[in-house]
Amino acid sequence: MKLSQPEQVFQDFATDCSGCRLCAGGCSLLEKSPFTPAEIAKRLLADDLSPELIGAVQRCSLCGLCGQLCPHGLNPAELMQTARIHLVACGQIDISDYQLMLVDTPDHFFRLYRDTWGINYRDLEKQRCPTLFFPGCSLSSYAPELTRAACNWLVEQDYSVGMSSDCCGLPLLNIGLVKRAEAHLERLQDELSARRVEQVVTSCPNCFYFLREHLVGVQVSSLYQLMSAVGTRIAGQPRLSVHDSCPDRYSGEIGWSLRTLLPEGALVELPNHGSKTRCCGAGGMASLIDYHAAEERTNQRREEIVAASATTCVSACMACVKRLGGGCMESASRNVNHILELVFERPLVRSDIDRRLELMWQGEDGERNMQRLNAKVDALSDIPPGGSNRGAA
Repeated sequence: MKLSQPEQVFQDFATDCSGCRLCAGGCSLLEKSPFTPAEIAKRLLADDLSPELIGAVQRCSLCGLCGQLCPHGLNPAELMQTARIHLVACGQIDISDYQLMLVDTPDHFFRLYRDTWGINYRDLEKQRCPTLFFPGCSLSSYAPELTRAACNWLVEQDYSVGMSSDCCGLPLLNIGLVKRAEAHLERLQDELSARRVEQVVTSCPNCFYFLREHLVGVQVSSLYQLMSAVGTRIAGQPRLSVHDSCPDRYSGEIGWSLRTLLPEGALVELPNHGSKTRCCGAGGMASLIDYHAAEERTNQRREEIVAASATTCVSACMACVKRLGGGCMESASRNVNHILELVFERPLVRSDIDRRLELMWQGEDGERNMQRLNAKVDALSDIPPGGSNRGAA
């Protein structure tokens, strides 16, 4: 994992950012913040680490829209990501705040969810397979029926396929735990080698870009690219919009593939799409730090979807679908669906997912899950202040 040295990133922003605040045009965080990216960088260089500064860094969704608006070609999301790595290394960020998303432990949120509801894919986890389907945490947890349908589709296309319900490790990097992210990727790389994997097929946009950047000697493909290549088309949907996921804003590869799956003439573009897409609110682990700020981003995107004339908005990211599919969307008679719901004609029951999310913290299941989480918190608190995060980073 090749990352620039924090001091160099901070110096670049301190020198090159003019403080024009054009980047704030698409970001409620920067719009309300007293700090410009240049000021954030200068304070980091001077070790002037106020709670307000640290809070701003943690509340960033890392979506990258700000970078599309910068006249100097800077990407403040890179500054915020680098700042998190630096602040974790300095012991200024308490990683127990992110305990649910420490995906390199057996007790992260998605593992707890799947264990609670008996969701597993042991029958699909072949010891050796040239093609590995890697659906990502959200799809494999919230939508096991779609996950299995996608795996079966690959089999029907004559791929010799196995499956992994593992996490790509991006949440660790987003938190600032770069060393743990590297170790997680190294373990994944070893597992792929042991299983003789030649191609990884992803359904999550984050997994696609993160694994393609960091895996060595393995082809990483998007499921939607493969579907597009064989002419797959959704039927019976007259007007559809597309919510492009944040990591796709730079190349648009997945967004292009999604649009080829839509019926001809059905596409209704949202005002902000492609490189100017807006975050669903789930990005960058920010909702674990400031739920209300994340919900503000969610509602901003929901309003765009409601205002569009399409009856259904589709996305390739299950986390985006889960985030955007509630609230005002229900009363506005607008649906947000995962693209695979339409491809396989298998609609998810949102109320079932919401009910399971609530019940997993109640009764015996809730007590057991809380015990597992508390054991993780105790383990984190055993490490000396500052040393914990330096060792974990």
